[in-house]
Amino acid sequence: FGAALPALIAMLFLAARYAMLALSQAAPVALIAAVLYGGGLPVITYSMNRSIADRVAKEAATAGQMLYGVICTGVARMLVGALLGALSDAIGMRGGFFVCAGLCAAAAIAWLIAKLSK
Repeated sequence: FGAALPALIAMLFLAARYAMLALSQAAPVALIAAVLYGGGLPVITYSMNRSIADRVAKEAATAGQMLYGVICTGVARMLVGALLGALSDAIGMRGGFFVCAGLCAAAAIAWLIAKLSK
């Protein structure tokens, strides 16, 4: 699995985080969800940068990591924030968290299926 295994685990952490936020608004649950987020997003970022470094020519790896940073942590966050904000207005905050949990779980399952089918 290489550098992608920690990213897979992090996606499952994030799916659990969003499901917890959808199901409860209690302060202890929010604290645990924050810890899961802290263990999820940085791990995904590290795994992606490690994966880029492993697959891209050394001379281009830094540019690839910068491109990942701009697209995945910049542009994607703006678009997802806007889209999920509108979705949240339509289906409620809990529904938005359930959508996020489903997307994280679906990404993890799709990656596992792709990896195991090779």
